[in-house]
Formats: sequence, C-alpha cells, structure tokens
Amino acid sequence: MSPATSPTPAPTTVTAEDVDLGTGTLALVRLVPPDGRPPTLGVHTLEALRATLAEVAARAHAGELVAVALTGTTDAFAAGADLDVVATVTDAADARRIAEAGHAVVAALGDLPVPTFALVGGLALGGGLELALACTYRAAAADVRALGLPETQLGLVPGWGGCSLLPRLLGPEAALQVIIDQPPRRALLDAQGALELGLVDTVQRPGEDFLPGALSWVVEVLTGAIEPPRPDRTAYPAAWEAAVAARRGAADRRAAGG
Repeated sequence: MSPATSPTPAPTTVTAEDVDLGTGTLALVRLVPPDGRPPTLGVHTLEALRATLAEVAARAHAGELVAVALTGTTDAFAAGADLDVVATVTDAADARRIAEAGHAVVAALGDLPVPTFALVGGLALGGGLELALACTYRAAAADVRALGLPETQLGLVPGWGGCSLLPRLLGPEAALQVIIDQPPRRALLDAQGALELGLVDTVQRPGEDFLPGALSWVVEVLTGAIEPPRPDRTAYPAAWEAAVAARRGAADRRAAGG
C-alpha cells in the first residue's frame, strides 16, 4: 500500500479514573496510545484531553478531588506532537489549530484549582514535556532516558509553553542550555540529570513499581511532608537578558535569515 493510501494511525486516547489516596480522591488522567506506540499529541488527542480536563476541573471546583495526575505508559509519558499530523499541514489555519489546541490544554492544566502532578514513566519530548511542565509537580521513573525539548534541532520552536515555563522553573541559563545549546543526543536528559537540574521533583522506581511509588510521593506532597523547592527565577532580569544575548548570534546563524 502506498503512503498516499496508507490508513491514518489511530490517535492516542484519553481516560480518567479515580484513585483513593486515603487523604482524598485523585483523578488519574492517562494518555493511552494504540498498538504499543508512545502516546502522541495530535489535534484529536488534544481535544479529548481538553474535554477530560474540563470534566475534572468541574469536579475539583465541586470539592470532589484533592489533586489531578497526568500519566502515559511505563515506557512513555508522551512523545510530543503527532508528526504524522504535522506533516499534513498545508496552510496557516491548520498550523494555528494545532498550536491553539496545545495551548488550550496547557492553560487547562494551569487553571485547575488543585495541585497537578505529571507522573513520567518514560520518555517525555517536546509537547509531551511541555504538558509535564504545565503541571505543578513532576515525578520520573529512574530508567527514563529521554526528557527534553529537541524542537530547535528540527527547525521548530517549543510552542506550547516550553520557552516560558522551562526558564521560570530552571532559570534562563539552564533552560536555554536544554532548548538551544546542546546537540540532539546530549540535549535529552535522563531522570537523574533532570532531578539535578530541577526539571523533575523526584525519581521513583521504574516499571510496574513506578505508579504506586509516585502516588505515595504525591500523598507526601499533598500532606506537606515534602515541599519541592520553587526558587524565584524571575527576580534577576539581567540574567535573562544575558542568557538570551549570549545565544542570539547562534540563533541567527541557524535561522539563516528566516
């Protein structure tokens, strides 16, 4: 069958279930990919995720939930935008629809009235990592080897909040090291490197042990037994200006006038 007539792969679906934490109910939202592939974020998946988050938000406002967690599979949290879908973009309206769908989900996560947790059992790249960044806290499995925003290596810009959320979490210098400086392979962090950088708040046992361990950690955060640090990264405007200025020449060379 030629590529022109190949069937379009089924999109990643979204499910939600209640988890009794003992101290209240957590809504666990899952990205469920077809055929064992990593979860990807096409327009249909993003719209389903937005609808699910709207339902979860209503329950949280009603006092039924104490937290919301977003997760994928034991191998992958989310591999980012569905490049099969991106390849079909033919005009600005299509591109805008994809961009706005991602922004709507990031905004929905940020607007939830309860703490949010990204439970990252496997790789989280591009838009997948941006969803994790939109959550209040992040836990990663110890065997995760691919966390990053490699878009600039593909000629793209992290467009769902990564360029804003990452420097506010890590500081501008560390954030731009992740986004711009490093070659593709080195630009991807493993779980321990992400913990040391402050990209994730905890590293938990991998595989089938990850989710139970991560949920136990969630309870500790919710009860105040653990308080992940959140230093103010916006207090020194000069540091932001210096970090950007140091890379402007390299960015101009890569863009080649584009």
